[in-house]
Amino acid sequence: MTFEHLGWLVVNILLPFFLPILGLLSFKILPLPAAIEVRFIALIKDGQWCWTAIALSASTVFEYLNTHRISTSTFFRDSLFLFLLGLTTFLSVGLAAGGAVFNTPYLAKPYSLKQWLIHYKTLITSIGISFLTAIFSSALHFST
Repeated sequence: MTFEHLGWLVVNILLPFFLPILGLLSFKILPLPAAIEVRFIALIKDGQWCWTAIALSASTVFEYLNTHRISTSTFFRDSLFLFLLGLTTFLSVGLAAGGAVFNTPYLAKPYSLKQWLIHYKTLITSIGISFLTAIFSSALHFST
């Protein structure tokens, strides 16, 4: 892997997904009033991580169109890729918007792993969809 490839992965995949979480760290160290509780899980628990996946999907569509603008026959050849990218984008929009509207309360301790998985199924799904979007974007970028 070259420096340019590693740089692309860091700038286009890792930073957009993890900088918001690192930014929240600054609020953990500030002397905030006791009534304000800063929790890392609040940033992503209801599918908010999918907002980044939506932006990554849009960037991937632009890169695809920019790469294949000369030949229209590639749309038929790459129809499965475009369908899967569209599906992950659609699911990302649903999870991100739905999580913003229908946010869930925090899970009270003590809880079991099974309770955690059931309660945070939106978080787990958004991580999976974001991971798939990152794979699609990387596959397209490195294949061109």
